[in-house]
Amino acid sequence: MRVLAVNGGSSSLRWGLFETEGDVEVAAGAIERVRDSGAAWAEARRALANLAPDAVGHRVVHGGERFTEATRIDCDVIQAIKVLAGAA
Repeated sequence: MRVLAVNGGSSSLRWGLFETEGDVEVAAGAIERVRDSGAAWAEARRALANLAPDAVGHRVVHGGERFTEATRIDCDVIQAIKVLAGAA
């Protein structure tokens, strides 16, 4: 299985594509000094277009007391993260 790991920070966007059999990094990239997150994600989508991951994971810096381990993202989780970030 190919897993895309994404780490979107306040000033950079980094990613790595891993093949789980053998734990091999297939591709990696970064966009530094992000000023416009929309433009950064558009650039990342172009860079990742042909990589075809089977799953995607995104690092969330602070999940509060509720999210202390890997969690499948759904609408309720997105809303809870927005509340934690003060964006709700």
